[in-house]
Amino acid sequence: MIKRFLGHFRSIKYKFLFANLALLVILCSSIIYLWNVRTAQDTRISVGEYINEMLKITNDNLEVSLKDIYGLVNIAASDSDIVQILSKPSTISDAEYVQDDRKMRKYIAGLFTYKHYLNDITIAGNERNMYSLGHSVSFDFLTGQPWYGKLWNQEGATVLIPPHYNSDNPVTSSSQDDKVISIAKPVYGDNQAVGFVLADVRTQLLTDIFSSNLKGQVKMLVADTKTGNLIFKPQLAGLDQMASDSNAFAPIIQRIRNQEGSFYTRLGKVDYLIVYRYSPLTEWMMVALVPKSHLLEQFHQTRNLTLLISILFCGAAAIVSILVSSFLTKSILRLNRAINKVDGEHLHLQIQIKSNDEIGQLYRQFNQMVHRMKELMESTKRTEQEKRKAEIRALQAQINPHFLYNSLNTIKFLSVYQGADNIRKVTESLSKLMHIAMKDHSFITVAEELDYLQCYMNIQEFKYSNKFTYSVSVEDEMMICILPKLLLQPLLENALLHGIGPMKGQGMITLKGYRDGDLLIFRLQDNGVGMTQDAIDKIKSQKGENAGLGIRNVSSRIEMTFGHEYGVSVVSEPRLYTIVEVTLPAIERGEEDQYV
Repeated sequence: MIKRFLGHFRSIKYKFLFANLALLVILCSSIIYLWNVRTAQDTRISVGEYINEMLKITNDNLEVSLKDIYGLVNIAASDSDIVQILSKPSTISDAEYVQDDRKMRKYIAGLFTYKHYLNDITIAGNERNMYSLGHSVSFDFLTGQPWYGKLWNQEGATVLIPPHYNSDNPVTSSSQDDKVISIAKPVYGDNQAVGFVLADVRTQLLTDIFSSNLKGQVKMLVADTKTGNLIFKPQLAGLDQMASDSNAFAPIIQRIRNQEGSFYTRLGKVDYLIVYRYSPLTEWMMVALVPKSHLLEQFHQTRNLTLLISILFCGAAAIVSILVSSFLTKSILRLNRAINKVDGEHLHLQIQIKSNDEIGQLYRQFNQMVHRMKELMESTKRTEQEKRKAEIRALQAQINPHFLYNSLNTIKFLSVYQGADNIRKVTESLSKLMHIAMKDHSFITVAEELDYLQCYMNIQEFKYSNKFTYSVSVEDEMMICILPKLLLQPLLENALLHGIGPMKGQGMITLKGYRDGDLLIFRLQDNGVGMTQDAIDKIKSQKGENAGLGIRNVSSRIEMTFGHEYGVSVVSEPRLYTIVEVTLPAIERGEEDQYV
């Protein structure tokens, strides 16, 4: 199973498919991860900013409501009639007290207009001069409260009293709704305190304000920054028991350093986002608690939906990749199977691809290569057959030179026996020529080449009936150098046939050889009919007649053996002379292997 899988992975189709899927999975995973991190951060920031704005609105609403009460208290504390009434001693008559009480009740009732959360207003100077609308607490109860001492230590400032039970009998007021927030201010007359004004506001004000702006899972916590006590506690499932204990929220209050901000914390077994804001008027810290699960609920739903869509998209992309890879690699696989069937016996592709893309080009190029291979193999086969035939003919032809060589020796023996020196000389020279030609060596020494030329000239002297003279002048140091066999003979033959032969009179041929550094230079000169420059150019361009065959043959052999820097040069003057100069590298026996 594993081997089969690995075999598939070696296929270009599956490599293409796996590469696409891997790239797709990495891309989708990276995008989802970055989106998850960034969205979570943005969600926290957005929710924090939203809740902070709601806290600001809530605080503004609370301060507006409390400032109304502050205004009422300040008006009452500065009213001259109230100052006059509170300045009276406690020994006033009952009639005067009833008259003042009626007047004060009417005044207090006027302050209640459009103040829905105002529970009661108490104006008191002493135990007898105490006026309110239905307030049942005693003067001694009020003066015994902790806030009463602060009232006179604030030098006439208004005092905000956190939620408390304003009753002589707190047992009968056990409900949270029975608590009130009080605002008190001393009353001064003739630069001395004559009493105070106390306004009670129902804590329902806090509940209504906080509940109207922050709904759902978001709950409020309000703490007094001076005492650390909770002013308003959240009613949240799982936090009710903790909410009954102010110390449970102490870590939250301790982490607050600025006037506004947010952070994550854990209460009980639940993680919360804490958003807080400070109120300068009340000196309270308003804290909003948002469960993290609720905070990211919409985000998690979106994330899960995104994951589902990504999985479906990856599945669809996998199907598309399979189809596309199958389509793109179909021709490649067909070509691969066809190529695997090509061998020495089947030199043709059994498929046909008509596409104009790279695969079609590869098919056509490979098809052309196969055709060339087929033609080359057929050509090689024919060459081998011709080579075998040539070898057979060569073996057969070897008999003739040996037979001719033996026959010449017989003629030489008979000429000596009969005293025919001319026949002996020609036969002996021809026998030497054949002996040199029958040697297997491609290179011979300069001395051997000169002997060969001498034998050739001995035969030609009888042919031309002493029509020319022949002289050789070659430096001795050149004799041990080597050169290709029978290289100079065609030039000498060309001089006799086309230079000396057509002329009238005695001809002269000279061969000179000398060494110039690493070069061997042979200069063959005759006084024959010569050539024009056009004839020389035709010989060099290989367009000449038979007169140039020997020169071109020697020049080609030299260039093929030693390179283009060596060769033959011709200088001639019509009816005067022709000079053929041969340039060769100076090499000795043993160095010829690099040129063979």
